[in-house]
Amino acid sequence: MKVAVDRRGEIVVVGLRREGKPYTNLNATFGHVWSWAEATDTLKDLQGIYGIPLDDPATVPENELRYDACLALASPVLLSLSEFFGCPRGVCVPTALRIL
Repeated sequence: MKVAVDRRGEIVVVGLRREGKPYTNLNATFGHVWSWAEATDTLKDLQGIYGIPLDDPATVPENELRYDACLALASPVLLSLSEFFGCPRGVCVPTALRIL
């Protein structure tokens, strides 16, 4: 396997943090972010789709795992917690990140 490292500039993403579940079956979490982007007409600014596991499942209990399902957008957006409809309370948390 050949691995390449590609350095990029800063990326602004909007996403949903899923907490307390294993790093499997992530389609629903990405689906919530995608539905929000469709409803707010921000898909036209889509520059990438990123999944960010924040914990090592070998050392962190499953009920404490965190994963961010993100969309990179060309321009910043304002987030409203109520816009992420349909996401079970306490399972998904809206988040905005800057990745360097």
